[in-house]
Amino acid sequence: MASIYSTRAVTDRNDYVTTKTASLDDPGRFAIETTTSGITCNALCPGTLPTPAIQEKCIDRAGEGRTIDEATRDYLAARQPSGAICLRWKASVRWLSFSAAWRAGHTGATLRSMEAGPSA
Repeated sequence: MASIYSTRAVTDRNDYVTTKTASLDDPGRFAIETTTSGITCNALCPGTLPTPAIQEKCIDRAGEGRTIDEATRDYLAARQPSGAICLRWKASVRWLSFSAAWRAGHTGATLRSMEAGPSA
């Protein structure tokens, strides 16, 4: 699982950004190494999911006359173009769709959700 953080720099997240950026290289590298084995390796960048840590950050930003939705859009503005949290069910559907490609033998790919911005 890669991350939207693998596509851009974000303040105060250098450790996470570094590891997620490295994970984008994994599918291609592993695909080359396992090309004749039937093993596939791909990555999914779902966008920001509503984890407890993310929800807490949005709640902390709310107040001062702002709603949770406004605070969430503000928090996500620097992270993903849609300004919306990636719903867990959407990430799951994308993962299942991408898994079908794996079963067909596709390997070495990275899929970014629309919440994460356009693919490079």
